[in-house]
Amino acid sequence: MNGNSFDRVAREYFGEVLLPMGFSCAGSKFSNFHRQISDDIIHVVVPDLMRGGTRYDVKVFATSPKIEPDFGERFPDDIGIPSGALSFLHPVTGVGPHQKIFHCKTEDGFIRGFLSEVAPALSSKALPYLENISTLESLIPTIRHDFYLGAAMWHVGNRDSAQAILNRELARLAAIPDGTGRTTALIDYIHALLN
Repeated sequence: MNGNSFDRVAREYFGEVLLPMGFSCAGSKFSNFHRQISDDIIHVVVPDLMRGGTRYDVKVFATSPKIEPDFGERFPDDIGIPSGALSFLHPVTGVGPHQKIFHCKTEDGFIRGFLSEVAPALSSKALPYLENISTLESLIPTIRHDFYLGAAMWHVGNRDSAQAILNRELARLAAIPDGTGRTTALIDYIHALLN
């Protein structure tokens, strides 16, 4: 499947499960579903087509505008994943490090796989996982990137631990060439928090 076909079918079939649960694809150029739980927490489900257009995986995570610099400009298609490689949906193990590859060489193949594996996993694994993340405090145990961890800890008032993490991040980011402006945005965000 090409990207446009994949996103069309993914919006339809994922939408059948996710739209009744308060998710939307509004603003996405692709098929990235999201729902806002509070001012601080947004749940995200991303069916992600792989190179070649015959396979995809599903990423499930929570994020916050408080920990993502330039959130308004980046959301919903270009935000970071605080849980990193622990965001894959697997029909047996749930949301975590085990990446399950689903097939989508044809639309019929996508539909068969979605109905037999993905839809049940969304209902029984992804949604219960996300239901446990409704505050910044409950987001913190899922975070695997130090930048997001430091930012979240800062916002919940754990300033000493957050400052140590964010200072390490400043040193790491300072060594990265910045061709896109992203590194500068991250550094500026940290400075704004710490000053």
